Order: sequence, then C-alpha cells, then structure tokens
Amino acid sequence: MSDRILIADDEAFSRRMVADMLRDDWPGGVVSVESSAEALIELTGPTASGIRMLISDFNMPGLNGLQLLKAIRMGVEGLRRDLPVILLTGHADRALIGLALALDVDAFLAKPVAKAILRDKVARILAAPRTIRPVEAYAQIVPRDDMLAHWREAAPHQPPPTQDAVPGVMVPLADVSEDAILAAAIRFSDGTEVVPAGRKLNRALLDRLGDLKAMGFPVDPIRIQMP
Repeated sequence: MSDRILIADDEAFSRRMVADMLRDDWPGGVVSVESSAEALIELTGPTASGIRMLISDFNMPGLNGLQLLKAIRMGVEGLRRDLPVILLTGHADRALIGLALALDVDAFLAKPVAKAILRDKVARILAAPRTIRPVEAYAQIVPRDDMLAHWREAAPHQPPPTQDAVPGVMVPLADVSEDAILAAAIRFSDGTEVVPAGRKLNRALLDRLGDLKAMGFPVDPIRIQMP
C-alpha cells in the first residue's frame, strides 16, 4: 500500500475526526494508531515507505509526540529523517512549541481541527521541498515526558528585555524576508521562548510561525537584525 498518511493520537474522537477529514483525498490511505509506539511500528514496518506524512498529538502516554518527532529527525532504527510531521496542539502546549520548532516540525494544527485548514496544510507541506539538518543539530534537544506538568508548576519567568533595549527593527511577520536573522527571541507573554535570538528565518520556519499566529499565539511582529 502506498501514499498513506499516519495519524497518532490517544484520543479516539480526535483521531477519527482527522482520519475522516482526510479520506476524501486519501481514500483507503489513512492509518490511525493510538500511541507513538504503534506509530513506530508503522514507520519501521514493511510498508513504511508508503507513508507520506505523520500527524501526531503532542501529549500521548509513553513516548510523547515530541520524542517521536526527535526519533524521526535522528533517524532512529532507520526512520525516514525527512518525513513531514504535523503536530496537533492547543494553547496549553505552549511550553512544547519551541522544542517542536527546534526539531523542524512542519506545521502545527489547532484542536479542534478544521477540515479546510487541515487539507491546505497537508497539500502545502507535501508540495514543498524537504530540508532537514544534520543529526547533530537535533541530538542536544531533549523533550521530556513531564514538560507540560513542569511548565504548569514552574515559577514565573523573568520578563524579557524591553523592546527599546534590543537591537534590530520590528517587522510584521508577513513582511519578513527569507534568511533574515532574529535580533531578539520570540517569546510568549509568560516568557516561554519559542525561537531563540540569532536563528535564521527560512521559509519553512516562517510558515510555522504563521501557523502559530493563525492559532492566536503572539508571534507577530518580530524583531530582526538590520541588514
């Protein structure tokens, strides 16, 4: 079987809803599993070459969605390193978003999922060229299975520097050119860092920031280095 999309989500309703939305475009080619462990079986099994994309929830028992994404980007057990990955998320997952970006997630999808947005993101990602960094770039990124609880219990972050104290220029996200360099980290209002200062903003990363903006996260405008 070829040209399948794999969905991993421990919530049966969410898993079934996403699968139903995709079946018009992928009749007979949607596979649903309820854990990362089952996803790994599909991704390393005899029909793994036909899987075109993974859509995974952030929070699942055992191996979570971030740990699964890291295993893919590291090529563990022969996993395809450039497999496109969309993560299902909500505002409660904000502590995990920065790590997902560092692991080169391809898109975020808000729950409850909207069919038009889902279909648009799948088509956009599958049509885009794949660019994955060397394994070493992902090796030091350590997603823990307790990160969400840790974020909820953590002491408040120190406020970031005021914008006037940071070099660079504020630019609307839609006007940021590819290969621009962040002059200041992108943070949420609670201080959670999303993208560190100094990161080059390629097309894929700008698209992911656009996803977050559409979901209501405060990532626009951003401060970039002067040319």
